Amino acid sequence: MGKTVDEALRNAAAAIADWIDDGEVPEPRSIDELRQDPEVAEQLADGAAFVVVPAIVEDSRPVKANISMEAGLLAAIDEAASSAGLTRSAFLVTAAREKIFGGSLRDSVREIAKRDAH
Repeated sequence: MGKTVDEALRNAAAAIADWIDDGEVPEPRSIDELRQDPEVAEQLADGAAFVVVPAIVEDSRPVKANISMEAGLLAAIDEAASSAGLTRSAFLVTAAREKIFGGSLRDSVREIAKRDAH
């Protein structure tokens, strides 16, 4: 829940993270399968909407990742990380989380709004 759609989406991401931490992850279902679920169909009839909420299954075990990128971009990342008092890894992890959670939530709301407008 939230006072605005953005707040509700942020809260949804946090709620799902807590749910996953509790180990209660249901089997994924397609949108068509969800629409056929009587409980979901009732909620949709009452005005609910589908929203993609990203989830990351937390595993505190760090792993190495070898990635390739343009040298200038790497230099900019290192400079931004240093300015923020972060390591390169911490900066990239933070940027990835912001992109995953920030961008996709807003994008899914826009996509639903466009679809509902037609």
